[in-house]
Amino acid sequence: MLWGKKTDKKKNKDQITFNVLMVGARRCGKSSALYAMTEEFTKYIGANKKQIISIMPDRTTETLLRTRFEGKEPGRVFEEKTPDSRWVIDEDPDSAINEYCFQVSVDGAKNDYLLVFKDIPGEFFVRPEKEKELGTLFDDSQIIMVCIDTPHLVEDDGAYSIFNFPSCINTFLGGMGYDQEGKRKGKLVLFAPMKCEKYYYKAQTAIDTFGNKEPKDMKYVSEVVKKTYSVFLARAKSDPAFTVAFTPMLTLGGVVFDDFERNEKGRVKKFKMGDMSIPMSLRGRPETAWYRFYQDAPVYAPKYCEQPVLYILNYILAICEEGKKSEEDKKKKANVDAALKIGKVMATLSFGILGYLTMKLIGSILEDKLFINAVNAVCRDHMKFAGDGYELITDPLGIRQRCN
Repeated sequence: MLWGKKTDKKKNKDQITFNVLMVGARRCGKSSALYAMTEEFTKYIGANKKQIISIMPDRTTETLLRTRFEGKEPGRVFEEKTPDSRWVIDEDPDSAINEYCFQVSVDGAKNDYLLVFKDIPGEFFVRPEKEKELGTLFDDSQIIMVCIDTPHLVEDDGAYSIFNFPSCINTFLGGMGYDQEGKRKGKLVLFAPMKCEKYYYKAQTAIDTFGNKEPKDMKYVSEVVKKTYSVFLARAKSDPAFTVAFTPMLTLGGVVFDDFERNEKGRVKKFKMGDMSIPMSLRGRPETAWYRFYQDAPVYAPKYCEQPVLYILNYILAICEEGKKSEEDKKKKANVDAALKIGKVMATLSFGILGYLTMKLIGSILEDKLFINAVNAVCRDHMKFAGDGYELITDPLGIRQRCN
């Protein structure tokens, strides 16, 4: 179910559900980002003033995250490691789809809102039997987060960017379906570089194709993302159904990528392509990625983990407003057609971006004035559109204008 609503009889409220598909590289840190999301949203949205929006995991999600990170919470590394050590993170990737549910609430609001994040294992992209399932998940999801393993994307001149599965993701994003009127279903697509602390701190330099030195910073990362996913981005820029943004996340803050494991000749040690004992998605990939502290006295300091939630909430209101406008335009056109005795009323061109969002659901959301006011306020005060790799690539619904 893409958009859904059910009534919570105990609270006498409707609960409206939105699905978010998370795709990307194996071990890129998707679950770590979700772990930090609640804390960061509370910290930055509710800091030093009355919090008007809360986001909390439901009981199942809380248990799932606690089980996954028990004894190895992201912040614990700052207690266990020393400044002169290096280590491996995300050693235990998932092999199945995980579902994480977060309730977004506003005191006194008409509805509660549930964000359901579906975390798809990277292994799915190299298994032909999963192609149909992946296609359905992409097609049925209104919001898609492309989670990028940044060191694999940019290090060694992008030699390992293939392990972010850009070709598959370009194909699935570009091939998403149409509604019953033959119009492209609307999507919010967030490209989220992760493990990007090293580039946030501008720790290295790179040589570009013209032989000029330039910092391998977040601007550099953004340019590589644009090049890597250029097939889809070119389509998105000419298709008003797509709202696309770059939303990097620093899930640890004080930890940076150090290097891949290398042999005595300085060559990266990689899993053997013909090794049938390991998952297909690991074959040819660097065996080990080492991380270290950025400073001698590091701290756990996630950054920007709240931003995807702000983009999602802003997008929800923008698409509802577009739906209301489309319906009003539709009625006006029907009146004109009737007056001119043209006959059959044609649907408006913009209505296709709504996908499965019904007018009844749009009405329920737009009647929730406390929720709308709260979302508008936090987006206006906290939403990030530029700097540190952030960029709004396409904005057909005017989500940036909504923050003015």
